[in-house]
Amino acid sequence: MSAKLSGGFYSGNLRPHRRHRASLKRLLSFFLQYAGDQLYYIGATAERVVHSFKRSVKKGLRRGFKAAVHGLLAAGNFVLNRAAEFARDIARPAVRVARGVRNFFALLRSNRGAPAHLRRQAVRDFFAEGFARNRAAMARFANSFLPLLGAAAFAFTVYSLCNLQFGLSITYNGQQVGYVDSESTFNSAQKILQQRIIYSTDEDAVWSAGEATLSVVAVREDQLSSETGVADALLTASGAEITEATGLYIGGEFYGATVARNLLEELLDSKLQPYIDAVADEPDTAVRFTRDVELVDGIYPASSVLAYSVIEDIVNSSETGNIYHTLMADESLEQVADANGITLEQLVELNPGLDLDNLSEGQQLLVATGEPLIGVKTVRVETYTESIDCGQVTIEDPRFYVGYSRTIVEGRDGEKLVTVEVEYENGQEVARTVVSEEVTVEPVDQQVIRGTKAYDVGGPVVGTGVLAWPTGSGYFISRGWSSTHHGIDIAAPLGTGLFAADSGTVIVSQWTSTGYGYYIIIDHGNGISTLYGHCSELLVDVGQTVSRGQLIALMGSTGNSTGSHLHFEVRINGTKVDPAPYIY
Repeated sequence: MSAKLSGGFYSGNLRPHRRHRASLKRLLSFFLQYAGDQLYYIGATAERVVHSFKRSVKKGLRRGFKAAVHGLLAAGNFVLNRAAEFARDIARPAVRVARGVRNFFALLRSNRGAPAHLRRQAVRDFFAEGFARNRAAMARFANSFLPLLGAAAFAFTVYSLCNLQFGLSITYNGQQVGYVDSESTFNSAQKILQQRIIYSTDEDAVWSAGEATLSVVAVREDQLSSETGVADALLTASGAEITEATGLYIGGEFYGATVARNLLEELLDSKLQPYIDAVADEPDTAVRFTRDVELVDGIYPASSVLAYSVIEDIVNSSETGNIYHTLMADESLEQVADANGITLEQLVELNPGLDLDNLSEGQQLLVATGEPLIGVKTVRVETYTESIDCGQVTIEDPRFYVGYSRTIVEGRDGEKLVTVEVEYENGQEVARTVVSEEVTVEPVDQQVIRGTKAYDVGGPVVGTGVLAWPTGSGYFISRGWSSTHHGIDIAAPLGTGLFAADSGTVIVSQWTSTGYGYYIIIDHGNGISTLYGHCSELLVDVGQTVSRGQLIALMGSTGNSTGSHLHFEVRINGTKVDPAPYIY
């Protein structure tokens, strides 16, 4: 008997499978709730840890920043305090010295009317008391200032040593005359000195190298003398009679000195000026002496200082004299000119007023003029185009037989722009110096293929010299030989067989864009070759030997062609000829 309860039910009345389902539902609900609680706890814990870590990091950063700021402030305060203390230590003695000076003058004023011994005693007492009171301050000042003074002295010493160099001290006649960087400089100075005394009758009285001594010393850069300066100093120390003058050097050789430098400069300018005026409209032309002319101011022996008139004669003199030829009996002017390496016209120009119809034996003929000691030359900058010869490159090809040669790249000469300095003397070119070369067109080397393939035992294949019809019978010539068409055209259907007109060696079997299309050339020997153009298919290769009538290609319309046909050429030693006389 079952009893129902209002508002509920009694589990005893439920069926077993329903009770089982209710138990599983409660169990599942319990586990889900437990799992949710655990996940919430884990999430809350993780959140708490993260927030705690953030707070710790922020607190650590704030503490680190504060510590860094405090450290910087402390360091700054330390530096400022030390600087202030150092400044006080440096300034305190100065302040005390200033105060002591005021007190000293006050002491003098207060003892102005006292006896002298009392004033002296007051001064002694003042300085003794001041030294006793300021002993500690003076010691602090010395401790602070002396290291700086030592550092400055060390830096100055290092700087001086770094800028110190060794040289040679020159002593002559017991007198120190200068410093040089090397013995070679001293030797050059000796040569300059010896040049200056060429007019001395007693050279040893002016200069003796044995009396000069050299010693190694430490010198500064500004103490070193030049070669000319050493020569001047040695000459001064020699005790000889000397004069300040200007030396004339021509081609590096000393010719004398003069005190009239201005007149000498005017003389040299007058020799150049006519040539300068003649090329005034030529900006790329310069006028120079034929030799280097140099005026050197210095000290010269009195015997080497010449009068200006003598120097003028030297400048206007000739290096070599005029050359004359004595006319022999039955000797013509042409023979005289040939014997002296000049033309007849030049011989006549050298002898103005010469009576060509009245020549006599023993007559003196001028054949060469003396070359001036100081000549004038005109230097012009000239530019011209010059050809650059192309080279030749030989390519050995084993596909071809020995004796085969073919140019695959035509050579082309290049060009270059050449700039030269041309020297003229008396209107005649005497020298030419290349200043620069600029290639404007690069040369192209010629490339030639030469065969290296050895012939068989029987030697090279040589044709009969009688050519067969190259397309078989039944086809006709559609276009014949002419001055503009160097071959014959044989029309036939596309694919018609093409045959070797004679036995020989295939030297070309390829495509070309020059008009032949696919074409073949066969060398038949004895300078005869045939060409087969506009082929549709090539059946032989380069280097292959073929016999008369052998199939070599198929007819086509490749290249510059308007229809299926064979363009057939015959060449004799490379020259295209009319094929008709050779075909049978």
